[in-house]
Amino acid sequence: MRKSPPIKRGSGPRRSKRIKPVNRARKAKRWRTSFGSHERVEWMQQLNCCVCGRTPCEVAHVRSRGAGGTAADTVPLCGRCHREQHAVGVETFAARHDLDLTALAAKYDRWWTTGLESGRWVLGF
Repeated sequence: MRKSPPIKRGSGPRRSKRIKPVNRARKAKRWRTSFGSHERVEWMQQLNCCVCGRTPCEVAHVRSRGAGGTAADTVPLCGRCHREQHAVGVETFAARHDLDLTALAAKYDRWWTTGLESGRWVLGF
């Protein structure tokens, strides 16, 4: 059995492109566009899942961020329902559960903005 020579330090594969550092300001701006504020995320996590009623919830996008989805396009889904939404797709998920996710997202956005204007969160359930 033949032994391979030891690997020398610094002799690993070389990158053809330099890894760019993270632009923290751009990352924070993209997060704010996608989710709103940390308070909004915490509020939505406290709500019940709009499909099965479980809690705690995750913030699920109805329109993907790549397609221009913003914080106004989000609904609360429990982890199990959120995974199902990603596995089958938004349209199939909505049809399977007989939901209009766009209308629900608008409703949650309205509750959030109404609650902020009055100085409290309005759940409207």
